[in-house]
Amino acid sequence: GPDIAIAKEILDEAGIPFIAGRRANIFIDDHKTVIQVSADNADHARSLLAELAESGSSLVDDVEMEEGCDDSSASAVTVFEPSDQSELSAARSILNRAGIDYNVIDNRDHGHWGSAPVEIQVVQCQADEARKLLAEIRDANSSEQ
Repeated sequence: GPDIAIAKEILDEAGIPFIAGRRANIFIDDHKTVIQVSADNADHARSLLAELAESGSSLVDDVEMEEGCDDSSASAVTVFEPSDQSELSAARSILNRAGIDYNVIDNRDHGHWGSAPVEIQVVQCQADEARKLLAEIRDANSSEQ
């Protein structure tokens, strides 16, 4: 919603690298947006977003960070480009189960598959793990053919 857009803008203006994405709660039918920053930037990000929360925003000033990530690895990288909706759903499910935060970038023209790639991005320090997990999707699809 608008609070997340404002939070992203605040972090962008402050020069704080982040990744934002929706994380599904596997126990109830609920999703929350997570903004992830490096441990080095967490205190600064919390203070900036706390000001937003104090201004009447409904944004919770809870900034999640990935342990072991430093500033050099906080940028988002593309780890998977699903070729259709079933691959996208499978990738989301795998990443949710693994507890890896991700962002889906939809570059498609009017939602048509094949017109442009859909990208799944994660923070750099989780990229290798995510790629290994998501390789299962392509392996499964190639063995079915």
